[in-house]
Amino acid sequence: ARVRELDDLFHYVKLDPDYYSKMIGSFVPQLERLSAGPRREILSPEPTETDREVLSWPAIDSRGLVVYFYLGSLHGEESANALGRMLLLDLEAHLASRYSYAPEGRSRRLTLIVDEAHHLVSKPFMSVLAEARGADVAVVLSSQTTAQFEQALGSRAAVDEILTHNFAHIQFQSRNPREAEDFSKLA
Repeated sequence: ARVRELDDLFHYVKLDPDYYSKMIGSFVPQLERLSAGPRREILSPEPTETDREVLSWPAIDSRGLVVYFYLGSLHGEESANALGRMLLLDLEAHLASRYSYAPEGRSRRLTLIVDEAHHLVSKPFMSVLAEARGADVAVVLSSQTTAQFEQALGSRAAVDEILTHNFAHIQFQSRNPREAEDFSKLA
């Protein structure tokens, strides 16, 4: 039987080295910063060197666990945002696997709730939004304004994509006329 992880490794080995370096170039420094010092035991423990259970998205999903990450406990917004993005990208890899290789895993809905989502969404995360329903994943994003998404992602088109991929929209009071009009058109 084929092992998906080995297929993935073979795929990366076959990549052009220059392309691979460009692909991971911005990720490696963040990963090194997040897995250095005392954070290593928390964020990247070696299963053989720790007494506690090491959680992974597949384990969380299959056991139906509830996981809460309080990123405000990290010192520095940059570290919190980098960790949040890394968690979402790791979740994206799990969801892609669930979608492509494990239809039986979709027997239970997975719910992702992201508060202050404008800090964590990224262009790669947009594929999670696009494919969530197919993987039986409910996504709830909260933010103060759509302008925060526009600032984070760099375009109004990205905001429109977020709004398109979310089925339900809840808006409380908005003092921004354009935003109020946009949400009223979604109803």
